[in-house]
Amino acid sequence: MTVHEGRSYPYRLSWFVVFNPPPDACSDRHAALVALEDEPNVWDGFRTFRPALVDRIDRHVSTAF
Repeated sequence: MTVHEGRSYPYRLSWFVVFNPPPDACSDRHAALVALEDEPNVWDGFRTFRPALVDRIDRHVSTAF
């Protein structure tokens, strides 16, 4: 598990969970949940199980925050 923490404005307005299975896993199921705060305590988001999109989200989270 990797925990990202930050105090930047974009970081404080986002919420995400990303799962990439390890290379030796029996399953190749990927998953990501991304949400952005539109108003105080009002969130808009999406989930995906598409491996390529999950990888892109993971790379973005790892480099942007």
